[in-house]
Amino acid sequence: MVELCRFEDYYLVESGFNEFWSDVINSEATLPDFMHFANWKVSRIDYAFQFQTPHLQTYLDLLQCGRINKYFTKHDYETSVYTTANTVNLNFYDKYAQLKGKTYLKNSDIESAKNLLRLEVQCKSDYLQKLKKKFELDKMNVREFWNVNIAEHVLTYRIKTLVGELDFYRFDVANKKLGEHVGNNGLILQSILRCIAQTNNITLAKKKFCESHSGVSFEKWDKLLCKLRKDFGINPLTFSNTEEELPSVLKNPCSLLAEDFKRSKVISNSKTP
Repeated sequence: MVELCRFEDYYLVESGFNEFWSDVINSEATLPDFMHFANWKVSRIDYAFQFQTPHLQTYLDLLQCGRINKYFTKHDYETSVYTTANTVNLNFYDKYAQLKGKTYLKNSDIESAKNLLRLEVQCKSDYLQKLKKKFELDKMNVREFWNVNIAEHVLTYRIKTLVGELDFYRFDVANKKLGEHVGNNGLILQSILRCIAQTNNITLAKKKFCESHSGVSFEKWDKLLCKLRKDFGINPLTFSNTEEELPSVLKNPCSLLAEDFKRSKVISNSKTP
C-alpha cells in the first residue's frame, strides 16, 4: 500500500500471479498461455512516483497552483487533487492522510507513509496506444508497458506541464533576485510574480494581470514568463515566506524523479523483463 512496484519487481509479480492462477485452476495442470501474466493486455496502467519531505503541504500547494490543461476536470480535496480526462487522469496526494484510519493495515505501515507525497498518472487505452507507437512496442501487454523509460517519460511530461521543471524559490528570495535586474523588465516581472503568488493560480493570474495592465496582452504575458524562466532561472510558482523553517528553494519533483529513476534505469539496461 505504501511501496510502489519498480522495474526490478516485474518477475516477482509475474511469478506470484501465475502461481495464484495455477492453484485456482489446478495445481497439477499447466497454466494456459493466455492466462500468463506477461500475456495479459493492458487497458489501463498507473505510473507513479513518490517522495518524502517535511515540506509536503508546501509541495501540495505548489502543485495545486500549477497549470491544469482545459481538457482536465479538477477535483480538489483537503489533502489531494484529482484531475480527470478522456485519456489520462492525474492525481497527487498526501499518502499518509489516505491511509490513516485504515484498520486493515499495520500501524507501522501507516506511519511509514508520513510526509509521503505521491503523484500518479493513470493512462487509459487511447493514451496507451500512443505510447505503444512512440516507444515502438510489439504488443499491448503488461510486459511491454512495465518499462522504466515509459514510466519516466509519462511522469516527467505531466509534471513539467503542471509546474515546469525549474526548482521553486521562496517568494522573497525570487523577488529579491528580480529586484537586482530592474533594467531587464525586473519591475514588471516582480509584479507578475506577486500576482501569481496572490492568486495561487497561473491561469487566473494571467487573466487578472492582463486585464489590469493594458500594455500586457496574453501573448506578451507568455513571453515575460518565458523570460522569467530562461533569463532568470525562476519558476513562476513560488511559496510563502511566512514560515521561518522553510528553505530558500525546494527541488522540483522532476529532478527528484530523475534521481530516483537512475537506479532502475541501470538495472533496466542490464536486464529486460
